[in-house]
Amino acid sequence: MSSAFATKLGENYCPNVQEAAELKALLVEPVLRLKRLDDEIAEMQRAIDKLTEERNRVAAYVSAHRALLSPVRTLPLDIIQEIFSACLPTDRNCVMSASEAPVLLGRICSSWRAISLSTPSLWANIHIAESTSPPTRIEIFKTWLSRSGHWPLSISLEGSTSEWTMVPFIEAIISFAHRWQHIRLAVSEVALKVLGRLTPTDVPILRSLWLNNFCFSPGFDWSQLEILCAANISRLGISGSQIKAEALSLRWDQLTELDIGDTSWHPHLTIEAILEMISKCSRLQSCKLMLTHPVLEHIDVAGPAIEITSLRIFSLKTDYKAFAIALLGRLALPNLRHLSFSGFLKRLQAFEPEDQTLCRFLNITTQLETFSICSKPFLKSFLLQTLHSLPPTLRRLEIMADIERGDGWGFLTETPISPFDDDCLRALNADPTRPYLFPKLQTLYINCCHRISDEAILEFIHARMALEECSLKRVHFGLARHAEVDISPRLQPFVDAGLDLSVVYLRPTSFSPWLGLPHAPGVFDTE
Repeated sequence: MSSAFATKLGENYCPNVQEAAELKALLVEPVLRLKRLDDEIAEMQRAIDKLTEERNRVAAYVSAHRALLSPVRTLPLDIIQEIFSACLPTDRNCVMSASEAPVLLGRICSSWRAISLSTPSLWANIHIAESTSPPTRIEIFKTWLSRSGHWPLSISLEGSTSEWTMVPFIEAIISFAHRWQHIRLAVSEVALKVLGRLTPTDVPILRSLWLNNFCFSPGFDWSQLEILCAANISRLGISGSQIKAEALSLRWDQLTELDIGDTSWHPHLTIEAILEMISKCSRLQSCKLMLTHPVLEHIDVAGPAIEITSLRIFSLKTDYKAFAIALLGRLALPNLRHLSFSGFLKRLQAFEPEDQTLCRFLNITTQLETFSICSKPFLKSFLLQTLHSLPPTLRRLEIMADIERGDGWGFLTETPISPFDDDCLRALNADPTRPYLFPKLQTLYINCCHRISDEAILEFIHARMALEECSLKRVHFGLARHAEVDISPRLQPFVDAGLDLSVVYLRPTSFSPWLGLPHAPGVFDTE
């Protein structure tokens, strides 16, 4: 459509009186034409709406009848029950929520609800988060377990410090003690004393027991809990109170897992007593120790070593280098598969190159597959020695340097000082001049390190992925620095080839020009 005002369109031009009259006359016919087009469109839209309505009726008819032919309707009951069981979480107990199985399965249809309610195994595990309204939650808990028939129970409880709310929960859980199989309780000393009513005969099928006195009552005596001596316990975890191992009448020889964490050990528990405790566990497969205040007097580094051939997983977290060295120096774990070693970094002294205990320990641990370590207490030379002491069987390597935020406001109060740098990363590269480390490495996880350059990361990925038999599957770099260059385009081909790769940097510092104003956008904004 031609217009005498074409050159003025889209400009800030202001027409005079005569031009305004011409514009009004010019638009008479186009406005009428526009109305006719709108009317035609509305008519066509009504026709489309009518067809759409009819189409939806036919589609609903077809869908409803096709549903009768759905293959899931022909599945036998036992298959559906197996499918329902596969919907349950595998790494924790079910929560009392309608957002996940088994409650969610019962909300699909009446048939599934009937199957869900009549399958006891679906209701045999439960996690309870203590609420401020115990009666309601306790009734739900009892209703839940009433559907579990006679199945062995797996129960976990995250309690509170309130005695009047916690004790009713514990008493409700105790009422099912004869069916306990796996129990994990994070409770206060008051609740633990209620557990003291139980005897080993009250828990005949109890296999695993984790107890955390989260209020940390140093005076609590674990030996008053007779259920620790239950006949079938093979997995035990204790934390939160002083432990006097020699006073615990445990069936040490049948323990396969032992987890003692976040605990100030009894003043009389020396390293010799710890070694004696471990040596009693002839079937031990997993041992996790967190020793926050170990006894440092009379540490005998040169004493006889304790060999445990059954141990596959060992995790040690301690405050003091001398204690760590002595303990590792007195252990022989020839079949160890997974080793984790870390400390509370403000107090753990640096490992010197002459501290060869860890290297000697690794040299005789020839089947290790996973090694996780906090690199902060290591000097670079010692860290390199440690890497070269690891066996070629290694499949997963984790190197971390924790960042502490201790001011209560989330501000960084300590810079991560990790010795892991480009040289350490290059030690893992494939090199034709020497056998490269860890030919079976599948996962590399490096976190909170700030001395690794982007070029070294690229060099490592290129070198590893170029191997004829490359086993690398997952790589993570968590860098305690800001990004300097964008290396993602150069890494994308490896991601496209199937490598699970992530490189994470510190976020850029944000700035708001409204900072300091009482009603700044984004500050306590509730709308």
